[in-house]
Amino acid sequence: MGGMRLVARFTWKPETTGGEDNYRRVCERLGLDPLHGSYGVLHVVAADHSRETWITPDEEYARAVEQAQQLIAGGISVSSTGPLNGLAQARDTFVRLPGWPEAWDPNTPPRPLG
Repeated sequence: MGGMRLVARFTWKPETTGGEDNYRRVCERLGLDPLHGSYGVLHVVAADHSRETWITPDEEYARAVEQAQQLIAGGISVSSTGPLNGLAQARDTFVRLPGWPEAWDPNTPPRPLG
């Protein structure tokens, strides 16, 4: 998982974003489909120590990344033939945004990281 450190995992859905209207605004602001229903969200610290928010429409994948991070922290290594191989490429599966939501300018949506 390339030097990233997972800080938090949670779900964006109407119940966790303050209701349907807030959920729709969050989705629209970030270019996400508000009809999808929910998103898996990770707050990570990248290898360069910058904060990033990773968003995926697959909540289970976000949960699997969290579990893989815990296994790696516990001493299980990621190898090209090991069971965590697919998770090692998580950065390509998520929409990655700079910063964490509390640091975002409410008037300007963050742009995805290149």
